[in-house]
Amino acid sequence: MPAILTELIAAGVTVATCLCVGSLILRWFKLAPSGALAFLCGSAVASLAVLLLSLAGWIPPWMFVVFAVAAAASRWRWGTTGKRPVGDRPHMLIRAVVFVFGAIYFIHALAPEASADGSWYHLGLVRLYLERGAMYPDPSMLASFPQGMEMLFLMAYALAKLLHASPGAAGAAAALVHLSFLAALVKLLFDAGRRAGFPAAGYAAGLVMLASPVVGIDAASAYNDVALAAVVFGSFVCISLGSWAAAGLLAGFAFGIKYTAISIVLWVLGFAAWKTRSVRIVTVTAVCATVMIAPWLIRNSIWRGNPVAPFLNRVFPNPHQYVSVEDEFRNNMATFNEGRIDLSWPAEVTFRSRKLQSVTGVAFLLAPLGLLAIRRPMGAGLLLCAATMLVTYPSNLLTRFLIPALPLVAFAIALALSKWRPVLALWAAAQVILALPWVPLYSGWRIAEIPWRAALRLESEDDYARRQIGYTYDLARLIESRVPHGGIVYTALPLPDAYAGREIVLNYTSALGNRLYEVLYAVAKPETRLRLSVDSPTRLRCTTCGSMGRIYEAPNGVRVFANRWDAGLLSDGNLATFWSPWGAGLTEIETPRGDLLVSAGNWNAAAKATSETPAPADATNYFREAGITHLVIHDDEGAGPLIRANPMAWSMREIGAAGPARLYEITALR
Repeated sequence: MPAILTELIAAGVTVATCLCVGSLILRWFKLAPSGALAFLCGSAVASLAVLLLSLAGWIPPWMFVVFAVAAAASRWRWGTTGKRPVGDRPHMLIRAVVFVFGAIYFIHALAPEASADGSWYHLGLVRLYLERGAMYPDPSMLASFPQGMEMLFLMAYALAKLLHASPGAAGAAAALVHLSFLAALVKLLFDAGRRAGFPAAGYAAGLVMLASPVVGIDAASAYNDVALAAVVFGSFVCISLGSWAAAGLLAGFAFGIKYTAISIVLWVLGFAAWKTRSVRIVTVTAVCATVMIAPWLIRNSIWRGNPVAPFLNRVFPNPHQYVSVEDEFRNNMATFNEGRIDLSWPAEVTFRSRKLQSVTGVAFLLAPLGLLAIRRPMGAGLLLCAATMLVTYPSNLLTRFLIPALPLVAFAIALALSKWRPVLALWAAAQVILALPWVPLYSGWRIAEIPWRAALRLESEDDYARRQIGYTYDLARLIESRVPHGGIVYTALPLPDAYAGREIVLNYTSALGNRLYEVLYAVAKPETRLRLSVDSPTRLRCTTCGSMGRIYEAPNGVRVFANRWDAGLLSDGNLATFWSPWGAGLTEIETPRGDLLVSAGNWNAAAKATSETPAPADATNYFREAGITHLVIHDDEGAGPLIRANPMAWSMREIGAAGPARLYEITALR
């Protein structure tokens, strides 16, 4: 079957299933028929259903056919009845703009999925879940994030694989599902304007969102930011319609897409309490939200020992994520590429894009004018909701993390400008014209070319993906062909996991990855070590190591005060492994009499320098113990030159290469 047909069938069935389920939800909540709201509410329930099936291990591809048929039958029997409200039809020019941008995004989504995060973990995890037949506790911190959108990707991906689609085509089906959320969002904005009595404002806000460069590329990729924006705005719309249960359901689904959406959950509950003064309504709203939120928190509590993993590891200590690595991750996101919120920030996120990857478009330079919307009937709630969604933005300054608040901001600006229709039209027109792919104003992450040849498969999937992703695509396909099922690959290179189809342990996304990286580094770049002699039981501490000191060897019977899960490394006889607090406390232990091997620093015990360093075999033995079967090593990283020069010393053999990186297999013990 042609790839384009498998993509359309898989995505179409997934979207239709969400619409069918949503029709039942709207009837239950006594809401008037609305395709956009039906899709969003149905997506929430369908995502929850797929999550429960995944956790139960009931996700063979045919299961999703059964799900789709059951949803269609239920819609036919019990779905929403009656005609949809009829409003003013958009002007021909508005429909033309929607068609042009919709076609551009549709073609981009049809091309093999090649986005950075989409081809990495959004779809990499989906493929592994399908191949294992269940969701499982992958060690990566990325797998501990809520995956509400990935559950819909899972359905589309499974249906595409049932039709024998390639990974690129299955990924494109997922991207098409995400694009459907942009269609729903634009429709909601159009309808909100009509409902508020300002149809021109709704049309203008919808076009501004549709033409936003960051929104377009995100929506046409297997990401989740535009879906979150649609769900958040849908929750706001449900409040304006008086359906608090639907608002709670969508707010909970928003949390299931991203943790940062906890702000919309709190806003909906707070607004319900203030507006209704009804304990019953607030309780119903909270229950609907909790149904969507609780499974993710329970899953993480059981698998990670931390309901909000990978964050708050100081509050919920666990063996899966180190505190110091969490701190580093949060700091890196908040200061990405030296970005900061200062006087240059508005230009950076609207049209410059030198540091924060993408732009929202020049229309959002008028965001301060949105404050004037407070004079409109729904203006105060709109602005408060927008401010709520922006509370978490400083934790990650990339432009795309503004997307969830953009519909609210765009609608507020449009309401403020609605008195001056020519200005409103000029505002929307500027956004539309400057966002066209052939207008060179913007740079960064945007759709700058229309990949119609790749969409129609006139350009092969391999050629397109290689051109978009680079040599790591070849590495992923090399892993797929040379690493047997069940093999586990370690690497320090982010790879497009969706094209590899094997479990990949990345060095900075889990405690296991951190240890593997440090073990290799200990052999490649050995640090100064000290041999300590302790004559009697004592509390040993390093006064200059803080929370990152290392102890490589210690007598049996040592007691640690932090990171107790790594205490076994103190007596494993391996010079490459070590215990460290990893940010969870001071470098301090209670030890009986004996000798210890430690990192350099000021210790409260007699110390002397030693030349004891680990051998390559020490590192390889630990990799074996951790279940690692293969490594992808860049020629220039840490141990790369050493392994390449003498792989036999490491009990490895090279089985392939792509660009400056090589795939090694750990050989069996003799």
